[in-house]
Amino acid sequence: MTSVKLYSQLMNPFTEKVACALALKQVAYLRCEVSDSEEIKRLSPDKQILPVLEVDGKRVSGSNEIIGWLDELYPEPSLYSSDPNVKRRQQSLAEWSDSSFAFYWNRWLAVIEEHERQQRDATPGLLSRIHQHVDQRLGIEHEVPVEDIPGVRSILSELENRMDDLVGFLGTREFFYADEMSVADLAVFGMMLVMRDGPMPRTADMLDARPSLSGHIQRLSKLTRQGTGHLEEEG
Repeated sequence: MTSVKLYSQLMNPFTEKVACALALKQVAYLRCEVSDSEEIKRLSPDKQILPVLEVDGKRVSGSNEIIGWLDELYPEPSLYSSDPNVKRRQQSLAEWSDSSFAFYWNRWLAVIEEHERQQRDATPGLLSRIHQHVDQRLGIEHEVPVEDIPGVRSILSELENRMDDLVGFLGTREFFYADEMSVADLAVFGMMLVMRDGPMPRTADMLDARPSLSGHIQRLSKLTRQGTGHLEEEG
């Protein structure tokens, strides 16, 4: 019996892309959460990145490389259209989705980290500390809402524009550019799932406001829940 393991952090859009591919191809696997940097180096000594897919002891890292490998190991159903023109569009959208939404995610993380650094570095005077202590005793909160952190609203606005782009690419089809699921759908799904379920504010509402895109994510979510039949996890 083939042993298949998928190694990843708890939240990784590229892992969700691979997980969806495994579900589509009906490949049962064990999902293993990895957080230690030395363990990541051991699993992926060349790239030192996750996800890593292991099949019968052989490991491949990086979602794009894994997707190509999976299509070789399990050719049906293919992750690419048989039409060369459609295939190019699917590959292009997958690459665009990976880079665009990772860009906004990383920008958001950088803004939040900088805000937290500034909060740590702030040294209020004695009078200010007394006021803070009194306010805490009275239950008055001073935490800045995430959306009010400088730079966050701009990122969210641009993110909405990119979601609108996806709505246009999808059109009236269930899947991007074709009637069958492809690597483009997997890439978009991975990014949107992490956006929806992650810590970025309002992203779930953004998806709900775009029914065609939200429906797309729901279809692929159902596949990942049911496709392999007995997905397991281990710490």
